[in-house]
Amino acid sequence: MAFATISGVLGAVLGAMWLLSLSGALPFTPSALVHPKLMIFGFVYVFIVSVAMVLIQRFRNVEPSSYLGLRVFSLIVMAAGVWFFAFAEPGTVVWL
Repeated sequence: MAFATISGVLGAVLGAMWLLSLSGALPFTPSALVHPKLMIFGFVYVFIVSVAMVLIQRFRNVEPSSYLGLRVFSLIVMAAGVWFFAFAEPGTVVWL
């Protein structure tokens, strides 16, 4: 859930930069175009999946510590995929 929060905050900051660049207050940066990807995939998707990983185990009466390694690994892979998807296209922060 911490990754979802970080992605949400970073997505909101980039969205604010995008909005300010549309009004002419800031120069346009191509990195602001990452805003929708970070908000949808980085915040919403990761947050829903991380909450579901906790709730499904509680509904099935499974010990919360079981499959902990698999849960952590899947969240790390998902978070890395979101960051690569968001920042690894031409014109974004990685390419500047």
